[in-house]
Amino acid sequence: MNYSVKLCAIAKDEAAYIPEWIFHHLYFGFSKIEIHLNGTTDNGRCLIDVFRHVESVDIMDSQVDLEYCIGEDLPFQSYIYNKSIELERGRSEGAATHVMFLDLDEFWIPRNFETSIVNAIYENGEKSSISFLWYWNVPSREKSPFSNAFNSENLVQANRHVKSLVNVRADILRYVVHNALLRNEDYWLENGQRFQLGEPADEHFLIRRDVFESRYLNSIPPYFIYHCLYRSEMEYVSSLSRGRAHAKDNRPIKVNRFGFVPYPNVPTLNFSIGKEKLKRYCKRYEEFLEQIELKGVVEESRLFVSNRFSEVSNLVGSNPEVLETYAAMFSGTSLAYAGKKNALKVCVDNAHVNKERQCMVITGWGYNVDTSEFDLNLSLKLEGKTYPVDKTFVKRINRKDVQIAYAKAPLSAGFEMTFFSSDQDLLHSIKEKGSLVFSDALLSKEVRLS
Repeated sequence: MNYSVKLCAIAKDEAAYIPEWIFHHLYFGFSKIEIHLNGTTDNGRCLIDVFRHVESVDIMDSQVDLEYCIGEDLPFQSYIYNKSIELERGRSEGAATHVMFLDLDEFWIPRNFETSIVNAIYENGEKSSISFLWYWNVPSREKSPFSNAFNSENLVQANRHVKSLVNVRADILRYVVHNALLRNEDYWLENGQRFQLGEPADEHFLIRRDVFESRYLNSIPPYFIYHCLYRSEMEYVSSLSRGRAHAKDNRPIKVNRFGFVPYPNVPTLNFSIGKEKLKRYCKRYEEFLEQIELKGVVEESRLFVSNRFSEVSNLVGSNPEVLETYAAMFSGTSLAYAGKKNALKVCVDNAHVNKERQCMVITGWGYNVDTSEFDLNLSLKLEGKTYPVDKTFVKRINRKDVQIAYAKAPLSAGFEMTFFSSDQDLLHSIKEKGSLVFSDALLSKEVRLS
């Protein structure tokens, strides 16, 4: 039998990512792409015309459907998904044999980065539903804004949720967000094993914890869903303002996010892509953008994302209570410390140049008020030039006096730092005119030595 797979998504203000998402899934064998725009304020609607003559892509404005669902108190996402399945079932010819539903930050992936979705179906045989596990990417402040979703090395963490491929001729009661509800309960995982639902079985279709921990927690299967929650920090913060109107949630911040931080207590795994495979993939993507004349559209949509980041920054600056209300969503971002100029409490007690050892010894203490930890990098600064300090030469010292004075200070808040240089003039200049810079992942504070 010849299989064909339609991929469907709903999208709000995601024009900056739609071309890449479309390309990726066409590249891996999906035959049709269907995107339903809703609540769009970016330039997403122009993509309707751009792709109008691309036979395999159908982008439509589904604002009327959204308003209908709000009025009738219906879940918009499930409504669109079921409508999409019925559309294929009603076709007399050219219908897809399978349908899959993903968000714009989710990518179906073969671990070898070359096998198609159709091959995955052949490997599993005639199944009503095949589910693929989520693997979240790990946030990195090194990632540049608007860079490609994939690198040669990609850090991920397994998650118990799945997204599923369904046979349109299966005995479907209805499709929910992560899977179809099937009358015959014909559920399977990507490796040909039965998908046994956890207890209690819910519509999110979490994989059973024992199966998850034994089979997925510490390894990556041949096929999975790469959940690209985190691009750059700027893009993550910008995305928080998208809200969740489709879920009848009118809060200004998207609340189903957990901060720009790795998921706690879950191993980090490395998903590698061969350099030649990635090079070929990126080259084909550039050709795709050129062929459909998308570069101008992408540039405009990226400007929208950048401006939205500024709006979120201004919202936080003018309404500090936003950070308190949505603290979890902003955790790990620079904005989490907006207005907290004193989040680092630091002090230099003494700076002494030792001519014989050709070094400077600096003693003092410091800690992060919010975390009550000393995990600070130290560097010296003189006339705009920075001299990093090797952590090997920073000795931690217990400071009971600091802990008594400041209840949140850790006992080991003290330090003795040694900076070596054969240039005696430099050492004396730093001592007389320079400063010591304390910094952690998000904050820095500078203290004069003299």
